[in-house]
Amino acid sequence: MAFVAKTFCDTFFESLRQRYETFAHDKISPQFSWLNSALIFIALQTCRNEVRLDGRHEEPWSRFKLHPPTEKTNDPEGNEAAKAAYKLVREQREVRHNFDEVPEHVTEWLVDFSFSYRKIDEAYGIHEAPPAGDFELLLTAESEIDSTYDKVMEDLLRLYFIPSPVRVMIYQKRAEDFKQHFIRMLKAHGHRTNATAANWLFLGIPTYRDWRAAKTEGDIRYKVHYLPAGANPDALETHDEWWDETGENL
Repeated sequence: MAFVAKTFCDTFFESLRQRYETFAHDKISPQFSWLNSALIFIALQTCRNEVRLDGRHEEPWSRFKLHPPTEKTNDPEGNEAAKAAYKLVREQREVRHNFDEVPEHVTEWLVDFSFSYRKIDEAYGIHEAPPAGDFELLLTAESEIDSTYDKVMEDLLRLYFIPSPVRVMIYQKRAEDFKQHFIRMLKAHGHRTNATAANWLFLGIPTYRDWRAAKTEGDIRYKVHYLPAGANPDALETHDEWWDETGENL
């Protein structure tokens, strides 16, 4: 795989910015906790062309959890707002160009988000069809918006046990950064599932709520840590320069 981390990040962050702008324009409230994750995942969908394997030309499939929000009793106004947010999320999804029918609801498999060649049901052989032996994960990603140390590291641990050539950990950017902890985890678990041969991205981002607040309350810094395939964990790169401090390029 000829993976270019900066191109991947450019695509992801620009897509995320556009989604944030769209939701803000439509006056979608950031109050829903599920909305932050949904916006991250629909932005990741736009990166499918950045993770293709050499010799395979079909479009990758993506998957993540997307189900209608649970209605709350005695809160009709909140329920209507949640429905409007969910409707816009569905409209903002990017799917394969040859998808005959876009599913209304989808779910994740093993991790929060993934790209693969072939669908899951093809891999196991739905309705007793021959299993597709060429099923392959291209990217696995975990997103932990409640970015305490324990929560982030617990989610990160999953990525060491599921092989894929690109592995992405997304967390809420705060004053405390986790770079040294990421290095410790890479050293401790790099021997698992060929993890040292993977490209690793650790993306500290603003949530939709943070981004909305920053429009009037000042700038937010964003963070990328990148470890190329085969590199020593101590060489984990930090790339603040991939966008400016104002957040204009997100």
